[in-house]
Amino acid sequence: MTSLRIKLLTAAAVFSTLFVPSSGSAQWVQTNGPCGTTVNGFASASSKLFVATAGGVFMSSDTGATWSARNEGLDNRTMLSLCVAGTTLFAAADSTIFISTNDGSTWKSADRKFLYVSALYGSDSTVYAVGDSLYRSNNFGATWTVVPSPLPWHVYFLKIGICG
Repeated sequence: MTSLRIKLLTAAAVFSTLFVPSSGSAQWVQTNGPCGTTVNGFASASSKLFVATAGGVFMSSDTGATWSARNEGLDNRTMLSLCVAGTTLFAAADSTIFISTNDGSTWKSADRKFLYVSALYGSDSTVYAVGDSLYRSNNFGATWTVVPSPLPWHVYFLKIGICG
């Protein structure tokens, strides 16, 4: 069984303004963007911070001082969630999960279409997607299976949190 770890993401979004902790202190500092859009989710990989927004995916490699759009291959830019599994980045947009193996420079859609995906969680090579059901991929999004749930079929999952 894979050991799951809780990862602390050091960023916060308040009313479409992104904040990051300042170096060496307990204070939060407003970043220079991404501006003019709603921030829906965060993911971090190595020294990079990624945000899922209503205008696509943005990346900062300098703790939020500058941001660049990472939308090549996204046919839907209303991103609802992001996660990282290994070195692979995943983004959820309505009924599609997009996959990037190059820090978001290019994206391809997963082979499976979903009814709805609202949140993602990644650890090692395993990715969970929640929405109309709970889905799991053990191979970086190549294939997806439904995780059995005791909840009625009409219950929609909104977010995911894994502890342990």
